[in-house]
Amino acid sequence: MIPTLIRTLAWALAFISLGLGSLLWYRIRSRWGLVLWPLKMLAGPLAAFTAVGGGLGALLGGAAGAGCAAAAGAAGAALSLAYLWRVTRCTRAMASPALAGVPARRASGRGAPGRARTRARPRWERDVPFWSVAGRSQPLLCDIWRPPEGVPNSGLALVYFHSSSWHLADKDVWTRPLFRRLAGQGHVVMDVGYRLCPEVDLRGMLGDAQRAIAWMKANAARYGADPARVVAMGASAGGQLALLAAYAPQHPALTPPDLAGADTSVCGAVSYYGVADMGAFWARAEALLPGSEVLSRWAQPWLLWLVERAGRLVPGRPIAGQAWKLAGMSYTGMMESLLGGLPERVPLMCALASPIAHVGPLCPPTLLVHGEHDTAVPADATRALYDRLVAAGVPASLVILPQTDHIFDLLLPQVSPPARVAWAHLDRFLAGLAQPPNTAVAQAAMTQDMLSGRPPERRPSFPTKPRRRPSRRSKPPTQGRTACPACYGFFVASPLSSSWPL
Repeated sequence: MIPTLIRTLAWALAFISLGLGSLLWYRIRSRWGLVLWPLKMLAGPLAAFTAVGGGLGALLGGAAGAGCAAAAGAAGAALSLAYLWRVTRCTRAMASPALAGVPARRASGRGAPGRARTRARPRWERDVPFWSVAGRSQPLLCDIWRPPEGVPNSGLALVYFHSSSWHLADKDVWTRPLFRRLAGQGHVVMDVGYRLCPEVDLRGMLGDAQRAIAWMKANAARYGADPARVVAMGASAGGQLALLAAYAPQHPALTPPDLAGADTSVCGAVSYYGVADMGAFWARAEALLPGSEVLSRWAQPWLLWLVERAGRLVPGRPIAGQAWKLAGMSYTGMMESLLGGLPERVPLMCALASPIAHVGPLCPPTLLVHGEHDTAVPADATRALYDRLVAAGVPASLVILPQTDHIFDLLLPQVSPPARVAWAHLDRFLAGLAQPPNTAVAQAAMTQDMLSGRPPERRPSFPTKPRRRPSRRSKPPTQGRTACPACYGFFVASPLSSSWPL
């Protein structure tokens, strides 16, 4: 009896590990591959458990004489370990040359921004009304996360826009671990509940995002934050809103009348797998999503069932019951409710909805995080956005997580390797925004060099420890790009350091 149980357990662990481990290396490129998409998104967060389970299955299979189970378990463990090795090595980001002046210190030491310094619970205010929209009976609501008692404020206020596919979900959905971490570092977080389609279109959603930024800037002192240090952050559709709000403040075609003349500028932008180019997103949707007939007969019931069940898996406001918004609506209907028509029929609105079309030299420092295997939002569009930011001289950092799919930061983030790596990059980026460069010291050093006839030297603007000599195996930075300064503990002065909109 016991040998049979051991053999059965070995087979189960081995083939579950092999299946999930194989999905880590599989990239969905066809419509039929969408059947595996939910498992693909879970494979990344569960990679560590898959590796352990595969190793245990291999040991049990070898002990029970099940050679196939032992081989399958070893293969699954090897695939998962290789994925973990690649993801955890993603400690450096592509950074624009201009970002070499952003003081993104390594978050370490007591009192350093970017490090969770306490396990005390943050102060959390729920359902705070922040704006009353004409023609709507209920005001717009948000949640405010503040640092715990005894944790000093960093001065940063993050305005967060949740992932929504433009049609579902709400604030406080699967984001509590991230907000606890940010509040523990001294940041103030505003979790915005913006309106969705079909109540409003993209202009209405962006208007709510701008209203949230204006409200936070007006009330920042009340929560111990600096009005000049408000950061727009979002994921997926929320990442698109964050980038649009950061890159196109007071755009005449995107700003609602009640915000005319209001200050909606931000000092930084963070996008997790946000839509950078609506044209590229639409091309991916047309290539992958099934037709309306197949969607209504098979894919839509499966999608609705998945959304209903997923809302109960992770702590946060349940999204069960909201899936009705997608009932009877194909992806063409989603675009029509969002843009007013298909992208090829409304090219002007498609361009307005694309953050890549609003890039300019006055854009704030930007952190872009994207999964290489993202099925919903193509990573190539985010790479193109980063290249355009670099060309415009905007401080920017790009993190491409290898073999990682969509919403990697929302599914089991406490144990998810890609989520932890993304959090580390976010910590360093916010630490840089929380500690502005000492431009007076930098300018004095540059002036002295100019008077002496020497070229300006790259000097730190505050005392730092001497750097270690790089090993012979270290690779030089790519032409036109520098290694992410967040991986080093110093700030390098440059001629652009006094002109950044920080």
